[in-house]
Amino acid sequence: MGGRRRIGREATHGIPVNQQRKIDKHRDSEAHWLQKVQFDLAKARVAREKLAEAKGDDLNPLITLDDGTQVSIDQLDEIIQKRVDDLMSSLGRGASGIGR
Repeated sequence: MGGRRRIGREATHGIPVNQQRKIDKHRDSEAHWLQKVQFDLAKARVAREKLAEAKGDDLNPLITLDDGTQVSIDQLDEIIQKRVDDLMSSLGRGASGIGR
């Protein structure tokens, strides 16, 4: 067997298979939890709309950052969805479609 490499011991880019499995497991876990966040954001969106309706008011931005930038639930959802899509793509699963 001299200098032969065993087939299947390394995944892509020279990363050992068990290390790649760990990486994939953590990517999958992150995507899973971010999808849960999106589900909860949808509930928060509905609650905020009902609050605005009850007060007869417009919706204020969800968050105002230190620099004055205002962020809405929809913007947060888009950012999270992009990360989920990137993670799912790296796992070879394509876009999730959750939260859209």
